[in-house]
Amino acid sequence: MPLLLTPSQTARKLECFGRLAERACDSGFHPIPMNGKMPMIKGWNSRPFGKRAIANLLARSPETAGANVGFRTGHLVAIDIDHEVFAISQRIAYVVRGALGDTPFVRVGRWPRQMLFYRSPEPTASTSLGKVDILGAGKIATVAGIHPDTGTPYYWLEDSLLDVTFSQVPLINAQQVQKLVRWLKDDEETYKQATTQELFRVATATASLLVSARARRRIPSGPVVEGERNNTLFLRLLEPARATRSYAALLAIADRENASFLPPMRDEEVDRVAKSVWDYRQAGRLLVKGRQATVLPIDKDGILNLKPDAFYLLAVLKTTRAKKTFEIPQKATAARLGWGSDRVKKAIDGLLAAGYIRIASRQMRNSTSTLGRQVRALIEYEWGLF
Repeated sequence: MPLLLTPSQTARKLECFGRLAERACDSGFHPIPMNGKMPMIKGWNSRPFGKRAIANLLARSPETAGANVGFRTGHLVAIDIDHEVFAISQRIAYVVRGALGDTPFVRVGRWPRQMLFYRSPEPTASTSLGKVDILGAGKIATVAGIHPDTGTPYYWLEDSLLDVTFSQVPLINAQQVQKLVRWLKDDEETYKQATTQELFRVATATASLLVSARARRRIPSGPVVEGERNNTLFLRLLEPARATRSYAALLAIADRENASFLPPMRDEEVDRVAKSVWDYRQAGRLLVKGRQATVLPIDKDGILNLKPDAFYLLAVLKTTRAKKTFEIPQKATAARLGWGSDRVKKAIDGLLAAGYIRIASRQMRNSTSTLGRQVRALIEYEWGLF
């Protein structure tokens, strides 16, 4: 849908380069007058282009005052994502941020195509990777004016390069750029091999992941690479599986996690990992790192042969008794469970009879109460069949 021009945007349309070039030059950028996406001057890539040159150009060629503004790239690095499908464009943006880090400088001419900006201490070589271009030495990135195809102004998703100095642009290095090139090539191969359904499943999940991460102002440090994906996905699904009500909901979470992997796993691999986690949940054997869990290695017959109170007490003891030997104070246990002491004693006797616990030691100790001096048995237990 066409954008409505505000008064400030209209002024920028009529006098874009003339209005912005000197300020951009003061901020450390190299502004170039553009006819749409093409430079209007010769020798733009080699000649110094400071404030005096801008003033002379505007005096000599007043038509450049209303031109679009381009910034010469090299030390300024622009990642131009030219994909028309929203989900895939967002997938690529996610990979870019994973390799280079976050940036608030994202320029849009025709959404969902977008351009992300960084800076480098050394001139960066330009590279073309299908529908993604790394604009470095010998290139220009249009940053303001009117898009030649849409007839509407370029705009910024968050912050604009026109409002900051060059030193405020996120810094990257050559190793990060090389990593980005490698990741993008791997991603492209994945898309070539994937079916349409697989491609959109991964890409849509990535869009959801990126939007939620941006809303929290947090971009993941980078995609998980091949060799780490299965185990990483399994571990990441353990916690959400505890609260998930259905396998379909867990699979949707798995898709979002898989979207951050490079390359993403095929659908059948994601399904297999998610199904494995769900099976553990259904079997009551879902163990989450950092969370206490209780495993009762009892078969069906063992469960059926125990009375309910004995089974419940067994679960409580397995959760609370980690030492080799332990006590079961009947009064304290009865108060904790809301039982009577006799009920606790019967449950203990049931566990002793079944062999799940056994008496490790028995000592007679003197104790003093309102009834006077008494002798009581101090019993220590240990695990039996476990």
